[in-house]
Amino acid sequence: MRRVLQVVTGVLLGLAVVAVVFLGFPGSNRAPQGMVVNTDGSFQPFPAPPLALETVEGSPFTNEELGGEISVVFFGFTNCPDVCPITLWNLTQAAEELEEEGLAFRTLFVTVDPARDTPEVLRSYMNRYHPSMVALRGEEEMVHQTARDWGIHVAFVDPSVDPHAHHDHGEPNHPALEGLPHHHPHGEEDESDDPATYAVDHSARSLVVDREGRVVETLAPYLPPSEIVEILRPLIQGR
Repeated sequence: MRRVLQVVTGVLLGLAVVAVVFLGFPGSNRAPQGMVVNTDGSFQPFPAPPLALETVEGSPFTNEELGGEISVVFFGFTNCPDVCPITLWNLTQAAEELEEEGLAFRTLFVTVDPARDTPEVLRSYMNRYHPSMVALRGEEEMVHQTARDWGIHVAFVDPSVDPHAHHDHGEPNHPALEGLPHHHPHGEEDESDDPATYAVDHSARSLVVDREGRVVETLAPYLPPSEIVEILRPLIQGR
């Protein structure tokens, strides 16, 4: 009987850990590369997964560039109707608040839609947000492999087949959405006849990388600027 209880306990514990991984990274089919989840649901800091992309200027950006600064890594795309602009806006507000304290971090925005998010499109889009933000892109296959390594789910979907495929719905009056055409940040009035029209379903969580190049925290979707500040301040201060 004791042996049976030990086996059952072990199985339940294993399922709990798996649940924590999937709940911690919703929409992802696996946890980030190198992640170890503790039994209490927390995770141990781990080396940032591989990163080999480019800036909009064409300069290489790899894991070597992660060291020395606190970075927030967020995967999204410019046609994203809500979670992407709101996330970048909230990170902008957090960056401005921390600047008043003499503290700084940077956001790395990795597009998961490089076919439409050309360097020119990204450069124009990022003008809306904090100047410290860095947009990254690469070949589609490389970008999606990078997303998988970071525990980010990405899938192209046809809105005409599944109009609810993009499950992250923003606040209707959020300042980040002002001036953006509904669902069409590039200004098209109607793309219904365009064969290139598609949406991208993706995990909306951000990952925080410390100065040693380790993932140490995650930021939930739609996290308010004040809460982002409270999470990042001690990391920037080295506490």
